[in-house]
Amino acid sequence: METDLASWFAANLKTLAALRQQIHSHPELSFHESNTADVLINFFKNLQNPPKIVSGLGGTGFLAIFDFNTPENRSPKTVVFRSELDAVAVTEKNEFEHKSQNHGVAHKCGHDGHMAMVAGLGLMLSDFYKLSSGKVILLFQPAEETGEGAQKMMDSFDEDTLKLLKSPDTSIFALHNVPGFPEGSVVLPRGASFASASKGMHIKLKGACCHASQPHLGRSPALAMCNIIQGLLAIPSLHIPYDQKAIVTICGARAGEKAFGVSAGDAEVMATLRSTTNVGLDIVQRQAVSLVNGIASTYGLHASFGWEDPFAATINDMESVQLVQRIASECEFPIHWMDEAFPWSEDFGVFLLSMKGAMFGIGMGEAHEPLHGESYDFNDDMIQSGMTMFSNIMLQALTTTGHA
Repeated sequence: METDLASWFAANLKTLAALRQQIHSHPELSFHESNTADVLINFFKNLQNPPKIVSGLGGTGFLAIFDFNTPENRSPKTVVFRSELDAVAVTEKNEFEHKSQNHGVAHKCGHDGHMAMVAGLGLMLSDFYKLSSGKVILLFQPAEETGEGAQKMMDSFDEDTLKLLKSPDTSIFALHNVPGFPEGSVVLPRGASFASASKGMHIKLKGACCHASQPHLGRSPALAMCNIIQGLLAIPSLHIPYDQKAIVTICGARAGEKAFGVSAGDAEVMATLRSTTNVGLDIVQRQAVSLVNGIASTYGLHASFGWEDPFAATINDMESVQLVQRIASECEFPIHWMDEAFPWSEDFGVFLLSMKGAMFGIGMGEAHEPLHGESYDFNDDMIQSGMTMFSNIMLQALTTTGHA
C-alpha cells in the first residue's frame, strides 16, 4: 500500500499544485468566492467516480459527499474534512507566474493550499482508495476570514444533514499551515484549545462640538476616548483568571476631524478582544461594555457599540487530538507541542461547538514568510504532508469503533 501510495503521489502532485496555483491566481474575498467554488466543483465533477455535490450553502459553500455505503454493507461512520474558500485583502508583492490577478486581494493565509489538500483527498477517494462502507464529506466553507462562514453553513444545512453532522459517529477535521515551524511537522496543543476566540469592537462616542476657543460650551469625547483606551488595555490583567489568556488590541482611534477651529463632538475606538476560551472572551466583552458606558456617562456622552468578525475559540475534542497524534507518529511526522493556543482565531471553532473533531497545524518551514505577509505563498511541498495526515485519519476514523 505504501509503495502504491507513493506512486499515486508521484503521478498526481503536479496536478494538485497546478490547481492550487490556479486558485491562487484568482483570489476572492469572503462571501464572494463563486469562481473559486466553481473551479473546485468542476474538479470534482470530472473525477473518475465523482461525489455528490451540495452547493449554495451559506453563500458559496458546498459539500462533496462520497458515500461508500451499500444495502449489503452499511456503516454509521462519517468523517468530514473542512477547507476554506476565501482570500484576504492584501496586495501581493510576489512576481511569480501564478501571482494574484485581483489587485488588493491575495491568498495570504494559505487557503489555496488547504483547498488543494482537501480536493486531493477527493481525487484519492475517486481513483485510489476502495472503501467498503461509511461516508467521507469534504466541506468547503466561505468567509473564514470574517468569522461568519461556518455559522452561515450550519444555518443552511437541512435537518437530515445536521443530524448526520452532529451524530456521535461523525468526526470533523481541519488543518492550518503554520509558518515558523519545521516543514512537515504536525503542530498540536497540549490542551484542548487550538486557536483563540475573538471579536472586533467598534465604539462610537457622541457628545457636542463647539468652537475650539470655547470648549466648555461643548461635550468633547477626547478625554473619554483616552480613558477608554487605557481601561480596555487593563481588562485582561484585572478580570481574567491566571489559567486563561486574554488580550485587548487597540486597532484605531479618532476624535473629531482635522478642523482646528472646532472642538470634537464625536469619537470612535476600534479594538479586538481576544481570549483562549469562549468564557474568557465573554468576560472581556462584558467588562469592556461596562467600562465604556461608565466613562461615557461620566463625561455626558452617548456610547454605542458595533461588533464585527466574531470567532468562537477552536476547542478540540481530546480523543480526536489523540487520533491525530497517533497518525503523525505512525507517519513519522515530528510533533511540535504548543503549551498555549494560537493567539489568532479560526472559524473552524463554530463546527466544533456541536461536532467532535480537531484542528492541527502543518509546518511550512521555520523561515517561511508569515501568514498574511505580502510575500507569503503556500509551500506546495506540504500538499503531500497534509493529504497523508488526512487520508490516514480518514481510514482510522471510518474503521475503528472509537478514536482511542
